[in-house]
Amino acid sequence: MSVESILTASRRSADEGLFGYIPALGPGFGSASYYGNEIPLPVNILPFCLTGFVYREATWDPGLTLDNLKGRIRNRYFSSDAPPRLVDDMLNLQQFSLDHFRVINQFSNPSFNYSGQAVTRLTIAGERERVRAISDPQQRRVETEQLQKTLTNLAGLQKDLDDMQNVEQFIKQTEGHATPKTAEGLALLQRMIDDTRRLYHEAVPDPEQLTAPIE
Repeated sequence: MSVESILTASRRSADEGLFGYIPALGPGFGSASYYGNEIPLPVNILPFCLTGFVYREATWDPGLTLDNLKGRIRNRYFSSDAPPRLVDDMLNLQQFSLDHFRVINQFSNPSFNYSGQAVTRLTIAGERERVRAISDPQQRRVETEQLQKTLTNLAGLQKDLDDMQNVEQFIKQTEGHATPKTAEGLALLQRMIDDTRRLYHEAVPDPEQLTAPIE
């Protein structure tokens, strides 16, 4: 869930006189991250560490505003002298995971069925070939449109990757004089950036395939 969704749900629970707010928890399932297949689930990194912290703060203090929450995030993951923009960078990286993990995972991470057997990972080249080979014109047109939407989504993530590069540059400018606590927070940001970049390049080994005609 997004940070604002957790704040809203906690506030609503309090307004309606409930004793608490407990969402479902299925570790690894619907985790909105790249790490759903990892055992144990790495809850000490983004997006999980931030989600857990926000949930704790919001349920303890249902009237918490987003601005107040940002102050608490800064105190939790960075020192008081750390640049405030690092909190926004952390929130943006977490939201990126929630919004785009699925399409990145689809072409980069192996998946497993309910019996635990690995399912062959999809590739963009393979999906383009599969769609082109469909004999029924109507079905081919439908699946071409669906694949085109997926490829357009992936192509659009290049702007986010550029933004992450700017965050990375700021991290490097900051880490030289960062306190140990801030350095740990910077490492969380860098880990998210590194994993996103690595998995995106695995998913999209040839960017030209994102814009080339399918048929």
